Amino acid sequence: MLTADSLDAQAITFNGQSSPATDFSDAPSSPLTINANPFDYTFTPYSITLLRLELDLETTMLPIIINSGTAISKLR
Repeated sequence: MLTADSLDAQAITFNGQSSPATDFSDAPSSPLTINANPFDYTFTPYSITLLRLELDLETTMLPIIINSGTAISKLR
């Protein structure tokens, strides 16, 4: 997750590292351990988050998410 203190901040962190290696090897990803369906998670303000989801397509409802983390609709 890339985060900053404001939209015009000059300093950022990537997965908790303020100066990550160019290949990000020192800033590994972190799993979200949420087993609820649908899951509820508040994303950090002023952040860019890449999610990799493993889905059970028979029972999954996929929310469409806007930057604030608010689900605006659900697809079945």
